[in-house]
Amino acid sequence: MLETLEKMSGKTHNSYVDSKTVTTDAAKLMLNNESKLTLNMATKEEPVISYNDMAFISPRNSIVFSAGESPIWNRNQTILPMSWRLHQTTIYQPRQEDYSLKTLPTTSTARDFDVRKNQPDFEAMLSKRMKQALQVADVTESYKNAYGLSDYEIKQLDQDDLADEIMSMINVSLSGHKSDELDAETLALYGAERDDEPESVDSIDSMISNAQENTELTQEVAKKQVKRDEDNTKRYAGNMLSRKELRDNPHSFDQEIIAVNSANLCDFKNDKPNFTVDSYQTLRSADGSQVYIQNGSQSQSLQDARKLNKAAKDKKTRVFAEDDIQSINAFTVQNAFYDFLASLDSWDTVAHGVIERGLKDVLTQDRS
Repeated sequence: MLETLEKMSGKTHNSYVDSKTVTTDAAKLMLNNESKLTLNMATKEEPVISYNDMAFISPRNSIVFSAGESPIWNRNQTILPMSWRLHQTTIYQPRQEDYSLKTLPTTSTARDFDVRKNQPDFEAMLSKRMKQALQVADVTESYKNAYGLSDYEIKQLDQDDLADEIMSMINVSLSGHKSDELDAETLALYGAERDDEPESVDSIDSMISNAQENTELTQEVAKKQVKRDEDNTKRYAGNMLSRKELRDNPHSFDQEIIAVNSANLCDFKNDKPNFTVDSYQTLRSADGSQVYIQNGSQSQSLQDARKLNKAAKDKKTRVFAEDDIQSINAFTVQNAFYDFLASLDSWDTVAHGVIERGLKDVLTQDRS
């Protein structure tokens, strides 16, 4: 940062003597210095405010940088005044000791100030924030449905503007839809019809008071809440992993699942109701239509290994290998496998429980 500010301060050219030459005659015992003196003056480009000026700035000095303006360096006579120096010119009364906070003259007394009347209502502030926080999930879902946005599309919006709109909707919802600042979009989101001419606040209030409860919306919100609770319930890996965590960060467990699959391949082969394993050790669904864990060695890496082994046996090539080169087992966990795991209520019976125990051990080690 200091280097950047040094460049922002600009450049100046200073001329000064940077070298001095004195000729000495070694053959003379006395007055061996000649009467010639050579001084070399050089002009060099230097920053107006150097790195050291800012890194070791003196107390009470200040440097102000602003865009498009020259820097201001307050030093010497322009330094910030010292507090003790200002207080030397305070009010003086004969036979009066130094003033303190208790004896400082003032036009008011402590009796005129009541601390209890000037403190904010923290309980009301906390209660309001808690009510707003409980509305965020439902209002955000209503916002997405009203504009037809997906989770990915809503992340592409300006988050500051989105937060302002969501908070405005929450405040309208908490105030009973009687705000004087209802706009067309807010009314549209809550199902209020709007004519070409703006309606008065009284008509809006009467319309809202005569409105009937939307039972379908209430039931839909209740269903989504139940589904949200089910997704947030920790049911996997020893009750340490939920469906939401598995779906939000699926490929963060790729290495662990690949290790479990490689070490317990027989358990996956014997689980006929859920899996099939082909000759290339690729894990598939029970009917073979879905690929769960792809073994990349069945394609390019296997062909490359065969070519290298063939070239190593040919003396005319420059390929050398002591043993046969094995194909690289590049396993890849597909999204379909995570969808399959998230659709189950429990992993205890999947591949004799090896996935349940394997991820439980990993999460236990991470938390410890």
